[in-house]
Amino acid sequence: FPLPPGVRRRTGPLQIETPLIVRISPIAPIAQRDQTPPADLTHGMRAQETARPVASQTRAPIPKIVAHAHLGRNEAIEQAVSGNRSVLSADRPVALYLPCPVGVEALLHEEVARILGPDVMVQPSRGGVEVQARQQADLIEHAMRLNLESRLAQRVLWRVASRVYRHEDDIYAVGRTIRWSDWITPRHTIRVDVTSRNSPLRSLNFAGLRIKDAVCDDLREATGERPDVDTRFPDTGLVLHLDDMTATLYVDTSGEALFKRGWREDKGEAPLKETLAAAMLAAAGWQGRPEDGALLDPCCGAGTIPIEAAQIACDI
Repeated sequence: FPLPPGVRRRTGPLQIETPLIVRISPIAPIAQRDQTPPADLTHGMRAQETARPVASQTRAPIPKIVAHAHLGRNEAIEQAVSGNRSVLSADRPVALYLPCPVGVEALLHEEVARILGPDVMVQPSRGGVEVQARQQADLIEHAMRLNLESRLAQRVLWRVASRVYRHEDDIYAVGRTIRWSDWITPRHTIRVDVTSRNSPLRSLNFAGLRIKDAVCDDLREATGERPDVDTRFPDTGLVLHLDDMTATLYVDTSGEALFKRGWREDKGEAPLKETLAAAMLAAAGWQGRPEDGALLDPCCGAGTIPIEAAQIACDI
């Protein structure tokens, strides 16, 4: 095989007459819009602004995709990143996402199509279904109907941003593309939950802090105040999902998880979630019709399945 310059072939070990120098230039960190950040809401100090390097020698290089004006608040992105650096983008249309247990996607797809009608685009995916509409105003009605009528969905999430990321500062840029004053005021409380599948980031908690920083910075610049964080009962819940390349940000329109029907005052040992009980009934084809016959649950435990069946039969 051909040898590089300065290396000669021998029967013994290779000898290098001229040293080979490899220079690696680090990626410049993204400059933040505000050079005097206020105190953090949760622990009295703000999340670190330094980018954490991601080491991965087996991944293919991520292509650079430049954001366009129609993909969100372009001016906010330009202020969130430094001068000549490209903003990675993988924006998808605004849509609803309904997560569910793996294996329930087909049943949830049928339920959503039945609730919203055949004219609505419903696409199943791994772990949930996606609902798209021609107009954003239609999604508001779809979100309300699904929160009221869906028995299989765990939550109804509103997708507000989706972008390719390489490190935590890209996560901050995702949060700055949203005009958060359209969603909340500084008097409302927020919480950021993070889910992940094959994310290269070292800390998911730090990624959640970057979203929180983006929301608070945007509202502080617009109103002069920042919202508080409530990890138990927030007014607005945000969900950040990270896969190996894309960061997707959702607004939780459900609040409490939808399996909490509101009737259970106490729970026994290892109770079955109501959404899973509804999925079992849907898989069995039992809908409370006369032709379905009586429902027998010999191992009812806390009675989740028969109670869910009674609600289905009574259209509650």
